Amino acid sequence: MEHKILIYPDERLRQKSEAVVLNEIPTLSSLTKEMISIMKRASGVGLAAPQIGVGKRIIVVMDEEPWALFNPKIIKKSRWKEIDEEGCLSVPNVYGYVKRYKSIMVCANIETGEKMSFFFSGLLARVVQHEIDHLDGILFIDKAKKIKKNRAMTIDLKKIKIIFMGTSDFAVPILIELVKKFTVIGVVTEIDKPAGRGQKILAPPIKSIAQKLELPCYQPLDLKKNPKFVEQLSQLEPELIVVAAYGKFLPDAILNLPKHGCLNVHPSLLPKYRGPSPIQTAILNGEKETGVTIILLDEGMDSGDIASQKTLAIRQDENYESLAKHLSLLGAELLINTIPPFLDNEINLVTQNNDQATYCRKIAKENAKINWQGAAETIYNQVRAFNPWPISYTFWENKKLDILKAESIDSADAPNHPFGKVLALNKDILVQCGRGQLKLIEVRLENKKIMNINDFLNGHQDFMGAILRS
Repeated sequence: MEHKILIYPDERLRQKSEAVVLNEIPTLSSLTKEMISIMKRASGVGLAAPQIGVGKRIIVVMDEEPWALFNPKIIKKSRWKEIDEEGCLSVPNVYGYVKRYKSIMVCANIETGEKMSFFFSGLLARVVQHEIDHLDGILFIDKAKKIKKNRAMTIDLKKIKIIFMGTSDFAVPILIELVKKFTVIGVVTEIDKPAGRGQKILAPPIKSIAQKLELPCYQPLDLKKNPKFVEQLSQLEPELIVVAAYGKFLPDAILNLPKHGCLNVHPSLLPKYRGPSPIQTAILNGEKETGVTIILLDEGMDSGDIASQKTLAIRQDENYESLAKHLSLLGAELLINTIPPFLDNEINLVTQNNDQATYCRKIAKENAKINWQGAAETIYNQVRAFNPWPISYTFWENKKLDILKAESIDSADAPNHPFGKVLALNKDILVQCGRGQLKLIEVRLENKKIMNINDFLNGHQDFMGAILRS
C-alpha cells in the first residue's frame, strides 16, 4: 500500500519515533525510495518517516541528489542562529518564522549501515533540523512566530508567461524548479562555443536542459543591435523574465518588455560583489558567508532594487564548484518563494545603497598564477576559488604545475626557506609561502593526469627541495 503524507492535526504526527536497528536498514530501501518519490511529487525539500505514518527515525532530504539518513542526531551546533520562513508538507498553506542554528553537525547511519558525520549549513541545516523535529513529534508551528495562512492569490500563477535567460551550470537548477511551478514559454541562452583542449563546439548547459524539457530555445548572437530578436520575444508576450547567469547585459528594449519586469538571481549579498565573479571573489577574500539576492533588473550592473535575499555559510574547504551548486539550489528556492508575492505586489522592494557597493572582475587564466610571496591562507583561498577553472598553477622545471587541492598552514614566524621551496614535514609536503606554508594534496603536471601528492612524488623524487616559480 502506498503511503500518503499525514496532515495536521493527525495524532500520529505527535508520536516520538523509534530508532532504526542497524540490521534493519537494508530492508528499508524500498521505504526510503518511496519517501523520496513522495517528497519530489510534493515539491518538498525534506520528509520524515512519521509524516507518512511510519514511526521510524528516518529522514530524506534534497541536496544535489536526494538521500536518506537513519537515526540522525545533532552533535554540534553553530554559535549563531537565524530566523527564516518555513512551511511543512504536513501543515499545508501555513507559514511561520522559525529560529534555527545556521549550521549543524549531524551523526547518522546511511543506507549501507555505516555511521557518518555530516556538516550542514544554510538551507540544508534548516531542513535537517525541521525533519529531526518531526522524529520527536515536534512541528514547526510549535516554534514559529508570525504564523500566517497563505491567502488566495489575486492572479493565477500558472497563467503568467515567463521567459528564462541563463547559460551556465549555475542556472540549471533554477530553470528546473521554475518549470515545476510556473509556465516557461521560452529559454534564451548564449550561442554554442568551443571549449576544452580540443576546442570542440559545445552547447551551453541551459540549452541541453531546455531541450530535455522540450522548451523553445533561442540563442541570439547579440541583444543590443538585434531588433528582430526583440520583436520575436515581444510576440511571445512574456509577463515576466527571469535571468540567472546569462552572461550579457539586457538592453532597455528587453528590460521594458514584460509587464512585471525582469528578476535576476545573483549569487552574492548585494550590494556586495556586483559583477561577473561574485562566487570566486567571496572565496578569494576569505568570506565566511555569502548568499543569493533576487533583484529587479535595471540598466546598471546588478544595481536593481532588492526583492529578497538569503545568506549561506561558506565551509572552510569549499571550492567554487561546490559553493556554486549550493548557491544555485538556494537561489532556486528563493526565486520560487519570491515570485508569487512579487507578482501579487506584496513585496516592498529595497533600493541598494550604492555607497556600500563593491565590484568583482571577470576571471582570466592569468589570475590563477600563484605568487609564493603571498600568505598561505591567501594562496589556499585562490586554489579553492579557481577550482574547477582556471585552476591555480605554478611552474616546476619550466613545466606548468596545477594545484587542485591544498590546505593552509599558518605561521607568524618569518620564513626560514626561500619562497616556493618544497619541504617535507612528517608525512606532509609543504611549499614555503610569504607567511606560513601550503600543504599540497592534489596536483597535475603539464599534460598529465591529476595525482595525489604522494603518488606524484613516487614518480618525481627530485620534486623535494625544488623551488616553484611564479
